[in-house]
Amino acid sequence: MVIRIIFFLLTIVVLVSSCTTKVDGVTINEELIPYYESFKAEAALRGVVFDNSEVQIEGYLQNIPESGVLGACRRNAENENSPQIFLDEPYWRTATSLEREYVMFHELGHCFLLLSHDDSQDDKGDCVSIMASGIGNCQTNYNQFNRDSLITELFAK
Repeated sequence: MVIRIIFFLLTIVVLVSSCTTKVDGVTINEELIPYYESFKAEAALRGVVFDNSEVQIEGYLQNIPESGVLGACRRNAENENSPQIFLDEPYWRTATSLEREYVMFHELGHCFLLLSHDDSQDDKGDCVSIMASGIGNCQTNYNQFNRDSLITELFAK
């Protein structure tokens, strides 16, 4: 119980002290906004409407203590219908723009599209979905050449 209280207090401190802003009434770390906008644009290209003022998915950068976890989609304890995305801040600081997009789209896949992990792989062993768990047998290989096909696959589920 004490650990939960400490974790809760640390989470509150991080959330209050980080650079967040309200976008359409939703709290989002300012560094994440371009990735929300990119997700919205990619969704629209594929006939999917992503209106975050409606779905209210909050976004935060924070230190995620679990080893190997780059992000998480969690439901707000006070409101089950208000999902929150947490991205590992140390990872975010060193990630390329494509790596950031990948993890952000993965978490929005959970929070908005309500998708589960998919560790399917092609004949080379590469993951065929942005929704790969990261702990399966497939190799994540998200790059400028396969980006469009992986994003199309994300919205086709």
